Amino acid sequence: MYSDSDMYALVDILDKGCYNWYQYSEDDMLLDKSELDRNLIEKALWPSAEAARNGIMSIWELADISKEDITFLTCGDDPYDDDVVLNKLFHPHIELLIVTEGSEGCRHYTKDFKGRVAGFKAKPVDTTGASDAFVSGFLYSLASDPSILKDKENLRKALYFANVCGGITVMERGAIPALLTKDAVLQFDAK
Repeated sequence: MYSDSDMYALVDILDKGCYNWYQYSEDDMLLDKSELDRNLIEKALWPSAEAARNGIMSIWELADISKEDITFLTCGDDPYDDDVVLNKLFHPHIELLIVTEGSEGCRHYTKDFKGRVAGFKAKPVDTTGASDAFVSGFLYSLASDPSILKDKENLRKALYFANVCGGITVMERGAIPALLTKDAVLQFDAK
């Protein structure tokens, strides 16, 4: 296996594409995937970049990816091109593919429809936890109503709720102090 000097990052593959990203350091702190060197992760888990691409995409049913993920998974293709996303990343087993674009919102792709949801404008103080808040907000909506995957308008509402969760989170320093409740999100969105 790897020694601490050889290995800066470890990824726990939990279930169907859920990952925990860790950095071995004196603080042993949890990091967002965007803070890690993708090349290190590829080399640590897969024998090649191609094996990494195949491995990652083989477990997708619901996927939340960034434009950087698209660039990696498509070998450098335009992350803003819907045809690239649909032709190279979408496959019959995916129910929903979400492309997050930070304050600009997100794009979504299902078997039956696609679209874009505007972002939630906020004055960022610290982006730590924003993507976690986005995913948590979306998963709350999905758990509350799994039919949103088949209903374009309700999916848009769920993704906007997720965007608000991410937007509010960046307005405070630190992921823990910025943790949200559903009521806080609804109250903030009503303003």
